[in-house]
Amino acid sequence: MTLGQSIPVLGDWFIIHFTENYGMAFGLEFSGEYGKLILSVFRIVAVLFIGWYLYRLIRKNASPGLIACISLIMAGAIGNIIDSAFYGLIFSESLFNQVAEFMPEAGGYGSFLHGKVVDLFYFPIIRGTFPSWMPFWGDQQFLFFRPVFNVADSAITLGVFWLIIFQKKYFSHQNNSNSLLPEPKNGEQKPDTVNALPTPDRAQEAISLDSIDKDEDNRGFLFEQIIFGPVKSRRLGISLGVNLLPLNIKHCSFNCLYCECGWTKAHLAQGKKLHAKEDVRDALDMKLSSMRDAQKPVDTITFAGNGEPTLHPDFAAIIDDAIILRDKYFPSARIAVLSNASLAGNKEVASALMKIEQNILKLDAGTEESFQTINNPSFNITLSQVIENLKQFRGQMIIQTLFVRGTYAGKHFDNTTEKEVSAWLNHIDSLKPKLVMIYPIARATPADHVEKVEDETLRSIAKRVEALGVQTEVYL
Repeated sequence: MTLGQSIPVLGDWFIIHFTENYGMAFGLEFSGEYGKLILSVFRIVAVLFIGWYLYRLIRKNASPGLIACISLIMAGAIGNIIDSAFYGLIFSESLFNQVAEFMPEAGGYGSFLHGKVVDLFYFPIIRGTFPSWMPFWGDQQFLFFRPVFNVADSAITLGVFWLIIFQKKYFSHQNNSNSLLPEPKNGEQKPDTVNALPTPDRAQEAISLDSIDKDEDNRGFLFEQIIFGPVKSRRLGISLGVNLLPLNIKHCSFNCLYCECGWTKAHLAQGKKLHAKEDVRDALDMKLSSMRDAQKPVDTITFAGNGEPTLHPDFAAIIDDAIILRDKYFPSARIAVLSNASLAGNKEVASALMKIEQNILKLDAGTEESFQTINNPSFNITLSQVIENLKQFRGQMIIQTLFVRGTYAGKHFDNTTEKEVSAWLNHIDSLKPKLVMIYPIARATPADHVEKVEDETLRSIAKRVEALGVQTEVYL
């Protein structure tokens, strides 16, 4: 097409119109040679920053919608960079009476980063005249939509508007950002602000406000419903999940460096109400009823979700409701709770856990040092206290252990060393659980420099557990 040439597509309101500009989206320009160069360099720097941000979003399992928005903006910026960087080198100048030549012998019309951006979409949908009584524009003609744009402009605009429309959903976890606390520096320890084990009825107050808030844009892998799934699990079969904790916010008594839910941000969770036990019961009742009607089986009703389920003050009553509903709809299904055992010393919590088929309790460390580093509790609790909590179950429990190594806050950690494994095996031998589940990290972690342990090491540890007479399963 020659410069300025138009091809009607849908009457007079959608036209392919060939034009060029030296500047930004929708024909906006920076004047002069240096203005164009500054704009091109700014675009490149912006794309590098957006690419870095997009990488972090993907690595931290951010919302797919947010990732799509940022991807559109980045793609549009790259599209306009390509025009600016190369079109001046590979095309002769476009004229109103002559089509540009590709790869002319005399060279292109401009130098690197001084190319013109090609625009082509023109939508003069509404034409008219402003009324005479209107200030400034009275009796003047108006046209909507006047700018001519391209595919890259469309991608940027769509991404920005999408972000604006859904910003509350994508960024709600960033509220109160002025109160965020910094990541501990090398050698620093987070202060001890709570000196007693929390109880479920004081769960909201018991978690320390000194929880780490590194990477605030990291949502982690969080659930947005009370009931989620079912999903197919190697450990639990067809598992229907129950989340007793606030939606889209992690609420936990631990701050494990590997947690797929991200960091524990107590100051964000404090203002959130936990689900009423009646709401949990009704949601579970509705889901199980619909699954039975659709003849969809369920093997396990699993209490997990966005943190530690036993923090709910009505945890014991909710378990009783779940047992009643399970017996009503799927009598052969099991009930499982994934817990870090920090509140298992509470009599009501322990009693509720003893009623279910699979109380799966965490034990990730053999020594106090590794426990404090890897599990990083949000309140004052020791490994010895966790072990005492586990002993009261007299073997009627499943121990789950995640083996991991890496570096955090300048300190190396590794619970697969001989010292750690030997100490951990001593705990297993004294607890005599009915099953030990061993697994590595499977998703992105909130802390950087966390490494996945190789399969061979996990199998070797499992053999040592079986030598104690304890059944062991490894999930690679």
